[in-house]
Amino acid sequence: MKKEARNSLYLHLALDIERRICHNQFDVKKPLPSLNKMCQIHQVSFMTAVRIYDELVKRGIIRSIKGKGYFINQDYLLSQKKIEKCSPVKEIVAIDDPFLDCNYNQIYGIQEKSTEYGIFFRVVSPKDDLKVDYSSGIILNYASCISRIYQKLEYRRLRVIVTNNYFPELHCVIHDNFHGISNILDRMEVKKCRKILFLGRHFTDLGQANLNEREYAFQVECKRRNLHGVLLISGKLNEILQCFSNPNDIPDGIIFGTTTIIPSYMQEAVNNPVLLRPYKVAFGNAADHFDGVDIWDFSGKNLGRAAVELFMTHSDVDWLLPSVTRIPGQWQIQ
Repeated sequence: MKKEARNSLYLHLALDIERRICHNQFDVKKPLPSLNKMCQIHQVSFMTAVRIYDELVKRGIIRSIKGKGYFINQDYLLSQKKIEKCSPVKEIVAIDDPFLDCNYNQIYGIQEKSTEYGIFFRVVSPKDDLKVDYSSGIILNYASCISRIYQKLEYRRLRVIVTNNYFPELHCVIHDNFHGISNILDRMEVKKCRKILFLGRHFTDLGQANLNEREYAFQVECKRRNLHGVLLISGKLNEILQCFSNPNDIPDGIIFGTTTIIPSYMQEAVNNPVLLRPYKVAFGNAADHFDGVDIWDFSGKNLGRAAVELFMTHSDVDWLLPSVTRIPGQWQIQ
């Protein structure tokens, strides 16, 4: 197992135990499970079990009593009850990458929902001096900017949400890719599509992990439905054209994983009309419009609104263990 994976595992389990402690799932008068019992429960090594408890001791959540074991620190529980009652979100801070146009709709949704709740809202660049504290609700629009501000955020002591991508140690609000793929393939089957081409393009305006999940959902659903699914992730036009080289084997359905691929595809179709034959669907936004292409609308605005809603509905206990919230899309049929 890689070092990064081991680190992530012990922190993940430590956060899980912290949340269970806050939910009163352990008897404060009795010792916590022994190190050997922890190994059995979580299927981890003895050293990992030690690191889990050491992390919780370091953060003042539990205490070690020599010869007796590990016990919950009752002072910590009292402090959590006080925090839960007096720590409402007082401002929403959207950290936005100015080079990504796809974030515009998300910012609009964040601002709209913040206004509805009467919460102060501001947008900052990843390069700005981040003046935030626990009363701030921090939204990272698209995870590309995480690497630039990672050192600035003590993310476990702040309330942070990532939108449009998945980051394992933070709360994430992403598109419901499984729901989207299922709905698209339902419509394609109605239109008698059996050979379906999925065109992806990495490192564009879609989070890498988000697009990977979309591709995975496509492969799983095609196999379940006994469809001939072909996955192309390079976004290169010459590879796409190869799928149309045999007149007897032309795809009868195309899914554009992101709309950035469509302009070059449609331009090529001017000189190569066979490209217009398949039924075409794209993941996009309601504002997207391409002749002959139906849109499965993944509203960036709804992502932003959902992120703000989490800040208003989550208790402090809910922030202890990262979660993923998936927002469904809807059809924009031409």
